[in-house]
Amino acid sequence: MEEKELKNEATSVKEETSLKENENKFLKVLKMIGHYLKDVFLNFKESFKYNNMKLPALLIAIPGLLLGFFLNFHYNVVVQLTFPYSFDFSAIVLFALMLIGILNIFSAVTMSGKKNKKSVILATVMSIFIVIFGLLYLYEIIYFISLVYSGELAFSDFSIDLNYIMAFISVIGSIVCTIAGCILGWLRYDRGYVEVDR
Repeated sequence: MEEKELKNEATSVKEETSLKENENKFLKVLKMIGHYLKDVFLNFKESFKYNNMKLPALLIAIPGLLLGFFLNFHYNVVVQLTFPYSFDFSAIVLFALMLIGILNIFSAVTMSGKKNKKSVILATVMSIFIVIFGLLYLYEIIYFISLVYSGELAFSDFSIDLNYIMAFISVIGSIVCTIAGCILGWLRYDRGYVEVDR
């Protein structure tokens, strides 16, 4: 009996020891991940000090990302808008908005890297198109909603649901971010930049 009890005690001690070792390893791994994330965040924060065009470039890149992530909501809105009309330009405008948003990501990368006036002009031209197409898209949605609520357009069970709210948020957010990015870009670009032919 005593031998069995001793064996059980030895087994439970071994299990407790291995559990403690596993916990310690797990805590060490968590600490390492925490330190790594802290260093990454600090390096990212420090990089904004050395590259003053990083924030404008980030703001200019946001529309491409924002519109892409919210595409499912836009799809549901466009399908509903297209249904009551014989011709509806919201899908075309949304496509142009998405395309220019994606192209603006590349112009933002160029702006962050070169920091020259040419890259800011390119980003500004793209951003003007984002503003124009964004406002046309919002106009189409608002016009559709006003027709439904005035009774001119018979559309049963219509409500301004999450799709419409997220579509508005993403487009308005895109317009605001791209304008802010352009303004900051014009204020911060490198006026002493000289392009060298190689």
